[in-house]
Amino acid sequence: MTGTVWPSMVICARKKSEEPRVSPVCWFPGDNGSWLILASVNGAPKNPAWYYNLTAHPDGTP
Repeated sequence: MTGTVWPSMVICARKKSEEPRVSPVCWFPGDNGSWLILASVNGAPKNPAWYYNLTAHPDGTP
């Protein structure tokens, strides 16, 4: 994959409390207008908390 990594913010509900949460993310443009969002905690073996929030509530807003 080549191209520019774009910074953005994602707004999604918290997994348990469902309160809105804003998280900074980086993404690549994917096929058909999709977004490929990078979920990383500086190379740690687990995903960041916002990843679990977004998978629980996939209707988040970029």
